[in-house]
Amino acid sequence: EWSAPNFYKLLSDLSLNTKVETIHVVAHSMGNQAFLKAFLKLLEEPEITTNWKFGEIVLVAPDVDRGIFERDIAPVIVQADSRITLYVSNIDIPLMASRSVNLYPRLGDAREAPVIIKGIETIDASEAATLISGHTYYRESPEVLADLYYLINKRQAAKDRPTLESVDSPAGRFWKVKEVYVQPE
Repeated sequence: EWSAPNFYKLLSDLSLNTKVETIHVVAHSMGNQAFLKAFLKLLEEPEITTNWKFGEIVLVAPDVDRGIFERDIAPVIVQADSRITLYVSNIDIPLMASRSVNLYPRLGDAREAPVIIKGIETIDASEAATLISGHTYYRESPEVLADLYYLINKRQAAKDRPTLESVDSPAGRFWKVKEVYVQPE
């Protein structure tokens, strides 16, 4: 809560007061709470939205209330002219603990099923994560790092990344990180 206004100011200043052409954001865990509050506010600013500089928006292991995200946040952020990618895992111990404290499922916890929302590419990193990296797989798993490389550096959609395979579920399609490490080009 405390950092959201400062994060908004940072992103606003980067967007309006620098020559930066593209801003990619990777938010992790509770950092998603601050980022999403700031992002929602950015989307209300005509000066920012008319010269949109935000590229890849990556939500990794978000410790955000799943129901609130689906009901209130996702419908707004999918309108942004950015690709939004959500990384989830079914062995994320800190998110399991957060659920028990907060009493509601967390967005990054895929134990019940990955969240699938039109306009958001959901990536299940469960097989690439370990109990040691269950919450920090984005920086410890070579497979996830390779996928992030293709996402951010090559700007490839999930369907085009060699690090992923598609999974069709009753709720829709999501993507799973392949267990085999793919060396980036």
